[in-house]
This record gives sequence, structure tokens and C-alpha cells, in this order.
Amino acid sequence: MSGRLLHLFSYVFATLLFAPLSAQERADSTAVADTLRATNALSQPPIKEHRWYFGIVGWHNVLDTYLSPYEYTGIGHCLVRRTEKPFRGSGRWHSVFQFSTNFAYLKAPNSNRREIDAQLSLAYGALHCWHPSPRWRLAAGGLLGIGGGLTYNTRGGNNPAQGRASAELALQGVCEYSFTLFRKDFKVRVQADVPCLGLAFSLHYGQSYYEMFGLHHGDRNVRFTYPVNAPSFGLLCSLDFPVSRAVITVGFRSDVRQSHLGGLKRHAWSNVFVVGFTRRVQRVR
Repeated sequence: MSGRLLHLFSYVFATLLFAPLSAQERADSTAVADTLRATNALSQPPIKEHRWYFGIVGWHNVLDTYLSPYEYTGIGHCLVRRTEKPFRGSGRWHSVFQFSTNFAYLKAPNSNRREIDAQLSLAYGALHCWHPSPRWRLAAGGLLGIGGGLTYNTRGGNNPAQGRASAELALQGVCEYSFTLFRKDFKVRVQADVPCLGLAFSLHYGQSYYEMFGLHHGDRNVRFTYPVNAPSFGLLCSLDFPVSRAVITVGFRSDVRQSHLGGLKRHAWSNVFVVGFTRRVQRVR
């Protein structure tokens, strides 16, 4: 008799332990699983992200004492393209390729003299990423870049233009915050660039291009740059939001380039409102 009671008790205990969950319990379990999947999806970075920024309205200020002792100001435009993707086999390290151009049409104060200033830059590097929470992403690293440009002054003269060429190592930091508003996904993004070390081509005060190229009279025209003689930085703040199936970007870009080399001073300051779009290639499982 006692054996039958023991078997009956074991059967009832096993039935209660392994019985199917109730409808409410199944719903709760499904909700938890969906939340975990969503959290993992947010924390998973895309395989590749392309960003395009177009400067539509901007203010530029340029001083180049090789051409003129005056500051020239006016309107300008910019274009920035940035691609970021994780290194193969690594989720924390990302490679970055960045391309940017600046173009400005400037005027001297109280004068009809004009200047045209153009700059092209390319950079490639790596960032280390952190995800303190599903909504936050932080990244920091270094980029190696090259650049070149030209400033032309319409006043004429023996040396109406000044050319530039440089190579530099810059530090870059990125901070992103994602949030939901009106059932839409938004992202606030801040990117900062600070050049640290580099080399730059520069004429010496009083030296002409004919003297350097025609007579081969050089005067240390390739100079070492660092934050003391070339304090510069870049800042790009943007907001991403969806429109239909596209991700539109609006923001503000500030680019400050300064140098004091060979007795010549130069600065190029620009503040531009930008619009653009972002294209992300997501991971498919």
C-alpha cells in the first residue's frame, strides 16, 4: 500500500513540474525573449555604415600672410564621406575611412579683392568601441591622413597663389546616443578630431615658388607640426532620423585649421550647417 502511495505522489509531482505553462506565463516568457532579442540587436553594430554630409550654408574665415595680411571672409561649402565597419573577427575594433572637401569664396574687408580657398583631405584609421548600454556607443582611436589645398588671391602679383600639402596623425572620438520618439528611432552623434603629429609643406617668409623650384633654393620647406605650431580641431554634431525607408542626417560641422610655419601665419575657420543621409548594411543571421 505504501509503495502505491509513493508511486502516486511521484507521478503527481512530475506532472506539476513539467506541465505546460499557462497562457499568462507563456506570454511573459515571450515578452522577455523579445526584449532580449531587441537588446542584442541594438548592441550589435552594423557590418558597414556609410555617412554623407553636404554643407549647404557655411561661414568661412581665412588668413594667409603669404598672400595678404588681411582676413578674408565669405560663404563656403563642404562635403564629408565617412565609412566605418568592424574588422573581420573583431566586434570592438572598427576601421574608418574619411574623405572631406572644403571650398570657399571669400572677400577682403573694405576691398573688392577676392580669394578662393579649396582643401581636400583623406584619412584612414581604427577605433575601439564600447557599449555601456544598448543605447550608448563610445569609440576612440587614431587616423592617419593626407591633405592638400590651394588658396588663390585675385589681386595678382608674382605669387597670387599658395599651395599646401600635409600628412598627419589625428585622434578621433565618437559618442552616439539612440532613443525613440513618436515610435521612430533617432540617434544623436558627436565626433571630434584633434591632429597631434604631422609633416607640412610650407614656404618660408619672403621665399617665392620660382626661387624654390626654378633656382632650387630650398629653406626647410617640409616642417614638423604639432599642437603648438599647428593647433587644429574638427567637430561634427548630427541627428539621424528616419524618413520613409531612408535615414536622414542634419547637423553642424566646425573645422579649425591653424599654423605658424616659416614665419608665415595661416588659419582657415569654417562653421557649416550640413544635411545628408546614412546607409547601414546590417548583419543577417
